[in-house]
Amino acid sequence: MSIIKVLHLRCSGALLGAENVVLELSSSLSEKHGYQSIVGVLHDTRDPYPEIAEQAKMRNIPVHVFKTNKTIDLTCIRAIKNYIKKENIDIVHTHGYREDIYASLTFTDATKVATNHLWKKSNFTLKLYAFADSIFMMFFKKVIAVSQPILDEMRAIPYLQNKNLSLIANGIDTVRFSPENKSTIRQELNIANDVIVMATVSSLTTEKAHTYLLTALGKRLKIDSNFHLLIIGEGPQRSDIEKQIQQLHLAKHVTLLGKRNDIDKIHIGLDIYILPSLKEGLPMSLLEAMACGTASIATNVGDIASCVIDGDTGMLVEAGNSDAIYGAIDALISSPEKRKNIARAGNQIIGKKFSNEKMIQTHAELYKTLLANN
Repeated sequence: MSIIKVLHLRCSGALLGAENVVLELSSSLSEKHGYQSIVGVLHDTRDPYPEIAEQAKMRNIPVHVFKTNKTIDLTCIRAIKNYIKKENIDIVHTHGYREDIYASLTFTDATKVATNHLWKKSNFTLKLYAFADSIFMMFFKKVIAVSQPILDEMRAIPYLQNKNLSLIANGIDTVRFSPENKSTIRQELNIANDVIVMATVSSLTTEKAHTYLLTALGKRLKIDSNFHLLIIGEGPQRSDIEKQIQQLHLAKHVTLLGKRNDIDKIHIGLDIYILPSLKEGLPMSLLEAMACGTASIATNVGDIASCVIDGDTGMLVEAGNSDAIYGAIDALISSPEKRKNIARAGNQIIGKKFSNEKMIQTHAELYKTLLANN
């Protein structure tokens, strides 16, 4: 049998959760299951060169960049279509609404698979994109949800056939994200060893809810100043976050690091990881932090409760509740022993349930089944 060629399509700038899933799938499917994976990047020429393309090249994953400069770019769609035909692509696996639409409009014989990493609906435009995406998903052989709530949301849409929907939870490389790695983040930022270092990793957008975390830390500052928060990521909310930091007098206690490609090293240097989001699927950043043996606090949204068991593998708090975040931070800072036990249990549950091996194997089997039935 000839090698199965899979084109992963992602429209992306920053290297975030979905991008890391694409890289992990592309790398591991090629190395361990005999697939030939290509990372196809839809690059909006108005944005900087996408990090996912750079990271793929560093990992020796073939990359093809499709340039585009508008929401529906027929020239880009034709370029994708021609590439699929020229390279005899067997499977096109898309990872976002724009990618889903473009792949559908190529009208090729390649088997189409889509992954719904999360429909963001924080404004009317995003709600419209999600609706359009659901329409085009009807033309895919299989649509994958990364969490049970995302799967339930799609199942509630009458025109999406349940037989075409599947759940495959995200998984991570537990070798790369391991407590055994070394960190230099404290030295880099000149943070003393006795300071409690916390972090959150995400795009700086409304649904990531940094405001509630900062409010909690503003309250903490009134009784304790021996902490430092690292905010990693970029996005449209950066200026608002900077203003809130100043208003709460947190400038000496919060550092915005922007984009980083050494997240694994940063996690190792943390005492606490915090995910304050209002909406999530199963966030890679949380899994990575837990795998690195970092005590984690997360809001009870998406499928987070499948890995964060409150008081055991992490601290689970109500979304949009700064007092709940404050209480969880206080509990972990006040008890180093509790922090240590939660960190250990979190690391163990990731190794048992959320390693990349299961994610990769399930995708490999799904691809083969779809091609056999095509």
